[in-house]
Amino acid sequence: MRFRLTGEHATEVSDASGTGLLDVVRRRWSNEMIERLKLDKELLPKLYESVEVTGKITKAAAKATGLKEGTPSSAAPATRPPAVSAMASSHLHRLLHYRNVRSGLRVSRPAAV
Repeated sequence: MRFRLTGEHATEVSDASGTGLLDVVRRRWSNEMIERLKLDKELLPKLYESVEVTGKITKAAAKATGLKEGTPSSAAPATRPPAVSAMASSHLHRLLHYRNVRSGLRVSRPAAV
């Protein structure tokens, strides 16, 4: 979702902790786990705290969602998707409807309220 809205590969630390690859105490990717699993660390997204801005709404995302281009998007964990933070400023009437599906998070726009 974050990538589709901002074009940035990023994750929030509490979401990253579920991968088993996070050094929770140091709040960074665990080099030990990455090395043991022979993973390419460059493939992992940048880590952010919930309140940090991870990117801004792109022109394409603005067109698709009605959000204002350039609106900052926070790292917000999966329990509060990044779009919610971006929308809070001026687009409350266009809240996106989120529901989990097997293939990941599905986003659909309900009719205008």
